[in-house]
Amino acid sequence: MGALCGSVDVDSVLGRRRSPRSVRARRGRDVTQSARRRRRPTMKDVAEHARVSVIFMNDLMAIGAMEHCREVGLRVPEDVSVVGFDDLPVSALLTPRLTTVRQPAHDMGFRAASALFVKSRV
Repeated sequence: MGALCGSVDVDSVLGRRRSPRSVRARRGRDVTQSARRRRRPTMKDVAEHARVSVIFMNDLMAIGAMEHCREVGLRVPEDVSVVGFDDLPVSALLTPRLTTVRQPAHDMGFRAASALFVKSRV
């Protein structure tokens, strides 16, 4: 399984990158090898290694990857499993549909604002 992301300078990307590593560590898998990579994986790596799963840090990147897979003759999900993050409405319109992680942004923002409000009153 691989995780492809955008700029590693963005806080949300850093948090999302940590999650798969922590899961692998809890399951007793070696995470040092992937952590020591000198470069990030690319879609070329995916195309060269069929029968893989790739998590993208947003749905737009996942949609682009699905298109690239079609262009190079890889079938989604038969050859490559693609997972996005954010659950954009367009993900339900694709064929095949994109597997995506829903992030309840409105609820998260409401809870964060509520927590700040409560904290400021103390």
